[in-house]
Parts: sequence; structure tokens; C-alpha cells
Amino acid sequence: RVRLLGLLASEKELPDTLLDELATTLPGMKNYHELHLFFSLLENHGHASQPVLEESAHLLDSQNFFIARRAYWYLEKQAVDAQITKRMRRFHEKCSKEGRFLK
Repeated sequence: RVRLLGLLASEKELPDTLLDELATTLPGMKNYHELHLFFSLLENHGHASQPVLEESAHLLDSQNFFIARRAYWYLEKQAVDAQITKRMRRFHEKCSKEGRFLK
């Protein structure tokens, strides 16, 4: 997947449906580098569909702080609905209580 994401990063245009389909694999991404490449791909193509946002929000509950934080960084730049905003706020509060920095 890392190699595929690297190849896709060089494409100037990608169909939104492809990015949405790739987002369904987010739960299986356990490697930070892979996840970072995917979010960078989304950011570079300005893609933030509701399915992508919802899958990304699930990562806020990851046991891996770095994965959860990367998802948070992506989501904070998007126009998200009230439910995702609430999940982001919970994640932010949890990080504050644990003394973890989000920036």
C-alpha cells in the first residue's frame, strides 16, 4: 500500500471515487507512514468527502496516539459535521488530560 500511495501521489488528478474507496482501508492501516501518505494524498487533492471524514474520525480512537493525532490534523482542516466535531473535542480533551500536545 505504501508503494501504491507513493505512485498515486505523483498523479495530478485522481477520481474522488478512488480516494473514497481507499478510505475504506483506513482501519487496516496500522503503520503511521502509510496513514500519513494517505492523508497527504487527500490533502494534496483537496478531498474530504463524508465517507472519508467518517473513516478518519474512527481513527481518533486508535490506541496509537500518532495515528489518532494524524487523523485529528486532517480533520481539523475540514468542514466536519457536529458528530465528528464532538469526537474531535473528546480527543482533544483526552490529550490535554494526558499532557499530550496536538501541534
